[in-house]
Amino acid sequence: MEEDEYNKAVEDIIWNIDRQKNSDTKESIKKFGQLVVGVVLDDGTVVDGNRRFTCLRFLNREYPEDPNFKYFKACIIPTEGTGAISQKELRMMELAAQFGQEDKVSYSAVNKALSVYEDIEINKAFTIEEMAKLINEKSSSIVKMINTVKLLNAFLDYFNCSEDYLVAKELNIYFPLEPLADFFRIRSEALSEIDKQKMQSVFYEYLSCSKLELPTQTLRKSFVNIIFKNNKKFERFIEKYEKYSRIIAEEIIAKDYKGEDFIEACKDFRETEISKDMVSLLEEFVRPEPEDIIQGAQKRIEKIKKEIEDLVNDYTLIKKESTHEAQQGCLSIRNGVSEIIELLKDFPF
Repeated sequence: MEEDEYNKAVEDIIWNIDRQKNSDTKESIKKFGQLVVGVVLDDGTVVDGNRRFTCLRFLNREYPEDPNFKYFKACIIPTEGTGAISQKELRMMELAAQFGQEDKVSYSAVNKALSVYEDIEINKAFTIEEMAKLINEKSSSIVKMINTVKLLNAFLDYFNCSEDYLVAKELNIYFPLEPLADFFRIRSEALSEIDKQKMQSVFYEYLSCSKLELPTQTLRKSFVNIIFKNNKKFERFIEKYEKYSRIIAEEIIAKDYKGEDFIEACKDFRETEISKDMVSLLEEFVRPEPEDIIQGAQKRIEKIKKEIEDLVNDYTLIKKESTHEAQQGCLSIRNGVSEIIELLKDFPF
């Protein structure tokens, strides 16, 4: 790729990350000029200020004679010789510029998590604690990002779309995977590898091929909080779900879709009757079963018994007092108990 083609490709990527915010920045620079300097290496690499630099390129093409748009104001950092920046220092600066400042335009959660994962897991450039300090996050948040990216990569591998993160962004895959990542972290020792793979498969298929109004909340509530925590319920669910999994394997996975084709195939599948049946099956297994209702009722009965015991003790103590306030308190308690007794009369024994 020629230099001009490369620069245009990079420019398009930066502009398309958030067109609205980039347009706002462009208008601001047009009115007031470049107010914040960037950071550039002596080889021309822009470390901080890519958006501002891109906006200036646009403005320079629109107004080639305007001196305000002919230059990019920046601090130049040496890469060789005395005082040269090291690779780790450079990466620290990039991370701080991208993720560590509150007034920066927010990078997508996927981009941020991928960057964290690459620097810690792939490049081994930073520890979790170092990264947390660099980008102003808690260590637990860094761990969650790493675990979620691992599931994200597994999702892409499962559908033959390895490293195609456009798929993850277009289908909004990242956030729904967070509760699953937490679930596996907490229960990793209690799960067999086979069960873990089954859980991932069904989760991935629902996430990509079922039409859910609130994917993150629905999948967390149904799978993470209910089905995956009950081995018998999970086994029964898998038995009923297998036919849908076979259809997805034939209609989506076996056809080896890539990129935009995979995204469209998933969106089309979500509109099918099969997808609706998948959602109905999920709703069926989320509904409380009789044994669950009974267990819940027994717990509430025990709680009520304890509350009554405490109430009797409180009443006995107050009754011994002769003050007007104590007598009024006793009357209030008796009235409250009478109301409860009346309510129990309507209980369908």
